[in-house]
Amino acid sequence: MTWKLNAGGLDASLSVMSKADSHIIEPPRLMAGAAVVFWGALSGNALAGFVIAVLLEARNWVKIRWDFGEKGHVKAYQVSLFLLLIGMVMIWMDGAGHYALLKIVQWMPLYALPVELAQRYGRQDSMYLNTFFYFSRRRMIQDRREGREVSPLEINTGYPYIGLVLLAAACATQASWTYMAGIILFTLAVFMAVGRQRGMRSLGVLYLAPLVIILSALFQWGLVRLNNYFRNPGAQNAENLEAGGGAINAQYARLGGLGKVKQSKEVMWRVWTSMTPGYLRVASYDTYWDGLWTYNYRADGFEDAVEAFEQDGSITVGDVDHLAEVYREEDQARGADLRDEQGARIRGTVENGSPTTIVPSLPGYFAVSRMFGTNVTSENNPLGTLRLINRDVIIDYMLWAETGNVVQDALPRDKDLAVDVKEAPVIKNIARDLKLHELSSARAKVTALQRFFISEFEYATHFEADYDYREKSELEIFLTEAKKGHCEYFASAAVLLLRESGVPARYTIGYAVEEKEDDVWLIRGTHGHAWCRVFLDGKWEDVDFTPPGWLDADMAQVDMSLAERFQEWLKLLREDFQIWRQDEANQGKFWMAFSGLGLLLGGWLVFRLWQSRLSIDAEGAHVYWTGDKVETPLLQLEKYARNLLGPRPIGMPYGEWMSGLYDVEGVNRAELNKAITLHQKMRFDPAAEMDEAELVSLVAKVKSALKQAPRSQ
Repeated sequence: MTWKLNAGGLDASLSVMSKADSHIIEPPRLMAGAAVVFWGALSGNALAGFVIAVLLEARNWVKIRWDFGEKGHVKAYQVSLFLLLIGMVMIWMDGAGHYALLKIVQWMPLYALPVELAQRYGRQDSMYLNTFFYFSRRRMIQDRREGREVSPLEINTGYPYIGLVLLAAACATQASWTYMAGIILFTLAVFMAVGRQRGMRSLGVLYLAPLVIILSALFQWGLVRLNNYFRNPGAQNAENLEAGGGAINAQYARLGGLGKVKQSKEVMWRVWTSMTPGYLRVASYDTYWDGLWTYNYRADGFEDAVEAFEQDGSITVGDVDHLAEVYREEDQARGADLRDEQGARIRGTVENGSPTTIVPSLPGYFAVSRMFGTNVTSENNPLGTLRLINRDVIIDYMLWAETGNVVQDALPRDKDLAVDVKEAPVIKNIARDLKLHELSSARAKVTALQRFFISEFEYATHFEADYDYREKSELEIFLTEAKKGHCEYFASAAVLLLRESGVPARYTIGYAVEEKEDDVWLIRGTHGHAWCRVFLDGKWEDVDFTPPGWLDADMAQVDMSLAERFQEWLKLLREDFQIWRQDEANQGKFWMAFSGLGLLLGGWLVFRLWQSRLSIDAEGAHVYWTGDKVETPLLQLEKYARNLLGPRPIGMPYGEWMSGLYDVEGVNRAELNKAITLHQKMRFDPAAEMDEAELVSLVAKVKSALKQAPRSQ
């Protein structure tokens, strides 16, 4: 490399270089393309994998390159971040829940593509590592301005990109053996390629091959475990069926457990209906033992809770435009003739990772329809608990009910009169004191118990005194000493007291519907509640024994901050957007708008790249300066010079090229010459004293003149 000084300032004559620094290593041809095709095959995106592979490997045959430089690499990275942001927003709007991280990672080959293409189609075989670190990059620029020597680390993005592609393939598939074979082959290929480029002996590479295989297998095993964890967190099974956004457990309810849920201010469900819902039931239970309520499915002849839901299956009725599912043959006619006054639309988000979930139901429901998602079906168990199968994270369905209709609940059995042996003594004593057995009707017994709890007990979320739980159960302490507690205590005590007096009763959990905003009922965690299902006058009815005012006490907690309200707004917006987007009438509009925006942005980017393209010779020789590049204000004139002078010839120094503007009409030759001189001094003699503000002023004047000048033909 030689330097020379002339009237236009300091110029450089650069020798043609065929390769940059020797420490930069690039992947062999076709390796990245093969990795992307592998990713596409495992992720179900074969077409996308093929297109990306063609874009990557075409650089081996086309003769077009771009002089991206530092700024170009940073812009490519910013485009990658923009794509990542768009992907994250779309995945969040889809309501992927725990699976969101996997979906983000599995599209990394696309998000990182702009950086890799800038590397492959640029005139350099490396980029600064601080391209990806904002503060490090700013520090380097500042050091240059202050005359300090900088030597940033350089990397070729080829191998890191291949690593991201293989990681994405792992997150996109559960075919562990297929992926393991692929990852071992690719790891060996990478290892051998790097070894050869670093001068390692072939025999040494072969000696290390078994270690590479073992490490690759361990890596794959770890990724599969991580994959399974995110796809199905908590390993849902028949003994742990969650519901209500994970807030209320549908398989069992432990005394006192609901109190924790009621601290949540989050809107869990929304209900649109012309009726007054009153209660939304999540689950009912018939068996109590030592503070735990469960459904005794074995007593009904089922092997597990899943089989109890699959007892008879649903019956599909209606026409193509409005299908509904009912659960009894006698409900088919009603299910085929649904009326709006019977309907309630329920919407919420459940992110527990299970394909099935328990959902809230209205009293007297007899049919379910318009379930959001693909191939979503419904089932219920003998106690009327409703669940959806193959549901999406965002849940939306229509529930049809009639006041007083309770056909989904099985008729009373012996276990609906059973009292826990441990609680029996205190229950018998209180029932005797209240003379419940002497009352003539079940409804009279209900009234007596309601008066008892209202007059002698108070609602509280926590006990304020210390009690000896080693000698007495929580329920006994509630009934005999504390005489305060939350709804679980009142409902549990009432069920056992009613059973003791001969009235069938069941324990029920769900939500009390009290908060309405415009035309929608909002169901928050603070609305979580427990009450009783009591068999009165030949049918099951909801009866609440918790003293009035409990909801006012809990709703006092819903004093949400601005940030919490904004978060809630985003959550509800996501739900509504997904429901809107999946509507057949809106799908075309959405994809047309989204595709149109993508085409506009993509077209603008392609146009800009086409304008700044360069050609290379058949051998792919590079002509560029590999040292530190100082950005000066004179570079702002580049696009104007290109319009007036045409593209800068390969190898021509920037200052010499800019001197071609001397004869442009309106340009002050002296000002432009001084600007070029200051530019050269700033670039090649940063330690020299100079006034950068002067250069900024000169460039502004020249730019103003160039804007008025006609373009070259």
